[in-house]
Amino acid sequence: MKNHKKLNVLGIIAVFVIIIGSWGLTKYLLYRKEINLLSRISKFDISINSDSEGSGSDLTVDEIREILVTWSDNREIRVHDPTINQLTMDEAVSRSIDDIKDFCAKGILPNSFKSVDDSWNTYAYLGTKAPEDTNLKDRYSYWTIKFSNEELLIELKQNAYTGQIWKIVAYDFVNDNVENINIEEALKMYSNYLGISMGNYSKSELGYGSLTSDDSRLILSYQSNTLVEKGNTKIEISLLPN
Repeated sequence: MKNHKKLNVLGIIAVFVIIIGSWGLTKYLLYRKEINLLSRISKFDISINSDSEGSGSDLTVDEIREILVTWSDNREIRVHDPTINQLTMDEAVSRSIDDIKDFCAKGILPNSFKSVDDSWNTYAYLGTKAPEDTNLKDRYSYWTIKFSNEELLIELKQNAYTGQIWKIVAYDFVNDNVENINIEEALKMYSNYLGISMGNYSKSELGYGSLTSDDSRLILSYQSNTLVEKGNTKIEISLLPN
């Protein structure tokens, strides 16, 4: 009888050992699968985001020019959701805030805009004017993003594929501080940001300056206080087809 009880106890213990062992083995195998899956996802994300996080150097000057031509034509913009190769709205807004702050630190924009953050009134939408026959539709889309508070407004056009800002219009309705901006240096900083080799600086006395790409296909222009009353600031920076 005692031996029978011992066998029952040993049997119960064995069952528990098997259950616990099986649970532990299952958990370990699931953990290994999760690690392998995350590794593959990480590699996949890197391959995707390398196109949208970099300097845009994977776009040729001709491609950039063609994209800019569509941005400025009279066709109606088609609003759409981001594709897998494009920044989401949260990514676009976050990255543009970082870029604006960096532009202020480098003297491209006045310091009054460095306070921009997601507490400002924010508006964003993604659209495209890409021709239907192109194989590169994801590269033609751009985020239009606006940040504003009681004194400042800044509107951006950000390529949804590269993540770069290709146009800025900024208003300071209180301060006139464009005299602190060195337009030539600001343009050089901006061309470095774009990763495009530019030179041939030209300027006018009306708060206007520009750089031309080495192959003369693109123009980076900087205008300040255009049609704005004294005491306010307007800055417009645009990458344009030449």
